Amino acid sequence: MNTARFKTINSLNIIISRAEHEIFSTTGLRMKLLAIGDDENIQADQYAEEMLSVIANALGYLYADMKKKSRHKEYLHMRYLGAFFLKQYYPFMTLEEIGYLIGLGDHTSVLHALTQAKNLIDTSNEMFTPKYQKVLEAITQWTKE
Repeated sequence: MNTARFKTINSLNIIISRAEHEIFSTTGLRMKLLAIGDDENIQADQYAEEMLSVIANALGYLYADMKKKSRHKEYLHMRYLGAFFLKQYYPFMTLEEIGYLIGLGDHTSVLHALTQAKNLIDTSNEMFTPKYQKVLEAITQWTKE
């Protein structure tokens, strides 16, 4: 995905998120909006899911593996990195939306994942840091495509 397209989609997602919030604030109704381009449908979560696939693939897994209910460290670290990079690249996404995409469920689990990721990065954890570096390289490459 090229950088210009990524920025355009990111801007579109921010507008959609704000509109959904405004609709909820005004009417009390929760809505999911869909942007339809000239030649294709662009869903707000499309590139977020693609990013999660890049993360999983960088670690030798599939995106579906991220959603497994396992507490094995490999899956936990993958979910931590998923939450961390989604929040970094898609700051408009709610914790609940992130939880849905990475299989964590509620917002408190996502908060925990974000806290854990930050702590593991800040302390240069010997198991986590190489995974973080590998994923960071993969995402950097992905955003340049």
